[in-house]
Amino acid sequence: MSFEDDPLAFYGRSITEDFRAFLTSKLPPRDHNEADLSSYKLRFLPDKKVDGDQITVKFLERQYVDMHVKDWSHDAQTMGEFPFFGPGDFQNTYTSLTCPAVDKCLHFAGDVISPNHPWVSKK
Repeated sequence: MSFEDDPLAFYGRSITEDFRAFLTSKLPPRDHNEADLSSYKLRFLPDKKVDGDQITVKFLERQYVDMHVKDWSHDAQTMGEFPFFGPGDFQNTYTSLTCPAVDKCLHFAGDVISPNHPWVSKK
C-alpha cells in the first residue's frame, strides 16, 4: 500500500537488476482521454527516491512495458472513481477492505483504503 497522495505511487522494493514494481498513477477524469497519456504524464513527474534509490523519468521510460487506462467514473461496476461515505458509514468498511479476503487471495487497493483520506485519518 502507498502511504502518500502524490500522483505517482510505487509498489515494490529497492531498485536492483531484477527490479519489479507496480506503478500506479491517479489521474483526473479529464486526463483519461489524453492521446499519449504515458509520455505526457511522465514528462511532468518529478524524480523520486524509493528506498534510497533515485527513480528518474528516463529510468521509467526505459522500463515501461504496458498501460491499462480505466475510466472508473463511467463503469457501472465501480460506483465512480472515488469512494463517498457519510458519517458512520465507514465504521467497519475500512477494516474489512484492508484485510485480505477469500483465503488471503483477494486484496483491495486504491483510494478506498488510503489512510491519508479524510474519512480515515479524520483530517
